[in-house]
Amino acid sequence: MAFDPPTLDRPRQAPCRCLPGPAVATRYRILSRLTLALTLACTLAVPVEAALYRWVDEQGNVHYSDIIPPASVRQGHTELRKDGIPIQTVPPARSPEQIKADELLTRLRAGQERLLKQQATADRGLLHTFPSEAELMASNQNQLGALETMIQVTRNNILRQEAWLASLRTYAGNLERAGKPVPEEFTISARKTERSIRLAQSSIATREAQQAALKSRLDRDLNRYRQLQASGRLAALSANKRHTDLHRVIPCASDAACDRLWDQARDYLLGQPGLAIQLDDSEDLFVAAPRSGGRAAGTIAIGGDLDLDLDADLVLARIPDEQGPGATLFLELRCQAAAMGHEGCWRPELVRTIQGLDAALR
Repeated sequence: MAFDPPTLDRPRQAPCRCLPGPAVATRYRILSRLTLALTLACTLAVPVEAALYRWVDEQGNVHYSDIIPPASVRQGHTELRKDGIPIQTVPPARSPEQIKADELLTRLRAGQERLLKQQATADRGLLHTFPSEAELMASNQNQLGALETMIQVTRNNILRQEAWLASLRTYAGNLERAGKPVPEEFTISARKTERSIRLAQSSIATREAQQAALKSRLDRDLNRYRQLQASGRLAALSANKRHTDLHRVIPCASDAACDRLWDQARDYLLGQPGLAIQLDDSEDLFVAAPRSGGRAAGTIAIGGDLDLDLDADLVLARIPDEQGPGATLFLELRCQAAAMGHEGCWRPELVRTIQGLDAALR
């Protein structure tokens, strides 16, 4: 039986993990500082090309120099390479008025987006809740019928209470003619009955107002449902539309003034021959799209035969002020992201429509 011979190698020692002594650490710090000093010296020795600036003074004169005067720093400038190719452009500093205008525009666009999203949500809910127009009408008719039933029941109760009140008055009259006192409980009962009749009449007035509001909502929902079913414009109110610099801002100081300006702006847009109305039953949102069909101005687009420009929308929104009773009317052209700056979005008739709003509201 074979055995492996015993090894004669000396046992290996673990590597030394001793900390360097003070002399070694001092030499290391000196070498590190020398390396850093040499690196900085080489860096500073590399020649740096002086910057060249192009800037325009307040009089509109163009200047080229390697230094911008302090008085012209706020005018903005363009940094150029030695061969004249621009490197970067620094825009002019914004004035306090411009900053305030930018903040207002940001607030108006946020309010517009909120209204559009709310309308898009309502549209999706309408289509999801009612698979067909018949179901929408049946649902509303059921609600109207329930209100009418409650009104009729209340009217019948009023008739019975009036008959009871009449009998109380007749009995009290007979007692008075006979020279007898009318019991207090009869007087109290008559007063309670009169009060009950007044409350019932008020209830009828409330439910009749609910009926009128429900009928109005039914008309709006039915009109909107037909638009969405026929034209497929649900997406027009939501995604993929971007803001443009083509807009108008119309402030109004009170609810009455806003109502008047809103009606004028709405009538103006309805009269534009190049627009097909997409949303016109809201008190704070109006949406129209360009059209190339031959329909009359203000036509509601509910058919598939109307040639709509899906790249653009005109949106009129009524944005309440953060403080006070006033609001701001905001009309803007919105374009699909792929059509920004494209002539299919920036149509001349759309530009004229927005630019003509100010004159229409005078």
